[in-house]
This record gives sequence, C-alpha cells and structure tokens, in this order.
Amino acid sequence: MIMNSKTLYGAIKHFQDWFFEEKGISVVQGIPENFENESLVIIDDWMFDLSGKIAELFTVTSHHSRISVILILQNLFPRTKVMRDISLNAQYIILFKNNRDVGQIQCFARQLYGNKASAFMDAYKKSTQGNFNYLLVDLHPRTDEKFRLRESVFPDSNGFYWIYVPIK
Repeated sequence: MIMNSKTLYGAIKHFQDWFFEEKGISVVQGIPENFENESLVIIDDWMFDLSGKIAELFTVTSHHSRISVILILQNLFPRTKVMRDISLNAQYIILFKNNRDVGQIQCFARQLYGNKASAFMDAYKKSTQGNFNYLLVDLHPRTDEKFRLRESVFPDSNGFYWIYVPIK
C-alpha cells in the first residue's frame, strides 16, 4: 500500500520547512480530518499527545479509507490511554537498536512469542547490528508466520527479503 500512495500527509509537530519543501512534501498542522483513498499519513512528535483521533486512524480509518499510517515513537510503550489500541492495530512495527532499554524489546518479544521470546531477541540483535539497521515485525493477518520477522521493508538489490526463522 505504501508504494502506491497517491497523497502524503505529514502531521509533524516540529519540522524544518526547508526539508519538506525540497522534497515536495506538504505538511499539515494537527491531524487532518479527511483523507483521500490510497494516502500515506506520517505522524511524528506526537508521542505525548496521542489521542482518540490518532487511535481511530489505526482502528477504523486505515481499514475503511485505504490509508497507511506511520507513527514514529521513541518509546515502545508510552503511557497514554490510547496507545494499547494503536499498538494492537498496528500491522507493521519497525524496531531500531535501543541501547538504553532492551527491557522494552524483551517485553514486546514475550507479548508476541511467549516462551519462545529468545528467538525473537536473537532476530532483533542480528538485524540491528549495523548503524540504522532495524527489525521489521510484520503483524499483518495474511502474513505467513515464517515471514513475520524481516530485516527490511523492501527486497535487497538481488530481490531477496532477509527473514528470521526461529530454530525449532
């Protein structure tokens, strides 16, 4: 869906005008009320102001209006009323290396894999070894379990996706 987006909305609290003007991206103040079909909505710097309106983007709007929503957070478990609803409805979660609090990642691993969380942690450690590398957790209902943990959003230059399959 992201690849075919026709319209990009950037709901970004603190932004540098020159960056977005140079890229041809229009930025809106606040969360837009209406969206065109096949839109991409990027929400950044809203961690302390997560609201029912943002939760509704994940729970209702994204499914019925054919939009993709990217929410950028610096904390996997911010203490807001709506974050659990947002998290449970997120279909893709991208985790970067976190040197400060690996406990958050371990907690997330236990939520997903229970007593097999160590396999998740192994995939996380391997995929985040380099600078700015990440682990993509694909929670889409149609995704085959063996493709759930990937090293990238897009295939590499040879057309391959690097996936992590837990050893049984």
